[in-house]
Amino acid sequence: MQKVMKSGIALACAFSFALTACSGGQSGNKRSELSSGTAGAGSTGKNVTIEYWSIPIYQNVEGAPSPSSGEWEKMKIKEFEAQHPSIKINFQLIPFDQSQNKIGIAVAGNNAPDVVLESVDRVLMKYVESGKSEPIGDFIEDVKSDFNPEMLKKVTRDGKIYGVPVTLNPEYFFLNAALFKAKGLEHLIPKDDRMWTIEEMQDALKRVSGNGVYGTAMWAANEQGDEMNLMRLFGMGAEQWDESSTKIVLDQYPQAVDGLSKLVSMLDQGIVAPGPATTAALDAVELFKQNKIAMMPFANGLWSLVEAGKKDGSTDPKVELFGMAPPHSKGVVPKVASAIHGYQVFKQSDPEKREAVKKFVRFMIQPEHIKAVSKSGNYVPSRQSASYRYDNPEIQAAMDVVSKLPLANTGVSSPYFLDVRKMWYPELQAILLKKKSPEQALKDYAKKANDFLAEKQRR
Repeated sequence: MQKVMKSGIALACAFSFALTACSGGQSGNKRSELSSGTAGAGSTGKNVTIEYWSIPIYQNVEGAPSPSSGEWEKMKIKEFEAQHPSIKINFQLIPFDQSQNKIGIAVAGNNAPDVVLESVDRVLMKYVESGKSEPIGDFIEDVKSDFNPEMLKKVTRDGKIYGVPVTLNPEYFFLNAALFKAKGLEHLIPKDDRMWTIEEMQDALKRVSGNGVYGTAMWAANEQGDEMNLMRLFGMGAEQWDESSTKIVLDQYPQAVDGLSKLVSMLDQGIVAPGPATTAALDAVELFKQNKIAMMPFANGLWSLVEAGKKDGSTDPKVELFGMAPPHSKGVVPKVASAIHGYQVFKQSDPEKREAVKKFVRFMIQPEHIKAVSKSGNYVPSRQSASYRYDNPEIQAAMDVVSKLPLANTGVSSPYFLDVRKMWYPELQAILLKKKSPEQALKDYAKKANDFLAEKQRR
């Protein structure tokens, strides 16, 4: 038990910012931040234009003119420009599925944006490795103690901070309790500890399936959300990367073969929704919202997606969310995945422009701003002074359990994470289409990925 508790310390530390209002030692830092982050209109000395790109992360932000992604940012940009007349912000909202291609092309053409808001834990190190990212530790030097240290680790390399985290989106499992209740199976919902063993999960999902309802959904249309499905294998004791995130080791775990074989069997039995090889993560979300899926892994933002859908009619009003730990084998501590969104800055050669970028980033990461975007999606804020408790007691109860679990190593600290990530889903497709056995697909994935990593590391 002591080992289990220690393994969850990092995640509990990250989540505690949202679970309780912390106190102490920030008032002086906040005054300093306000004086240097928002005051001094026009103090850059010349007119400066900042290119700011963002993926559509935050919706339904309180105070924004509309619930759509990007609207809150546009509102805050107007406020910033009013305070800093010499600084102009060119804002672009980049679709998720186009962001990395668009940013990569811009960087390769020496035409990178100045500031990007994106999944910094997954993409930042790629640009740090290539020397394209600007170290920005001085942006938060006076308020660093207010930031979650576990999140800062994700944006730090060789002692230098290259990004500023804003929110953490934990990923775990969700039940649609309404489907269990409708079939008289409410007693199967693990309300006491919010945990299922693999055997309990299989039994429950088999019993709830039928008449247009599926126990769960898989997706392998692309790499997006792959870590959510991999949590099924982590719960059985498998690991995808080694501890240093320099090698793929998933093929070395018999549990991975067993877990994938079980999923194929569940697909054959009608427990898994049909067509997973061509299903994307958000397709599965839509099935869940339509009251057709009893369980799925996803991020904490699912609470907001479901509730927003009840308002606009895209969610069946009967859907009832219940958050729980990832199902696991006996004796295995389940692990959860996460995504950290935040700011990165590309290389700056003009000191005055860099100072303008610094002012803008500091403005956007003020505690009240981080709190606003965190609450919009039930995210974990990166700053202690932006902490809050969840209004929904069900979310709070789920987070009380999930926060004690360790984070899975999904390889995000590798500068080649994005390249290797794309190598897994074709193998998963082959498994689901029965073109390869789980064992063969795992071997092929590991060989391709490790050959690639070895070549990169030789350079």
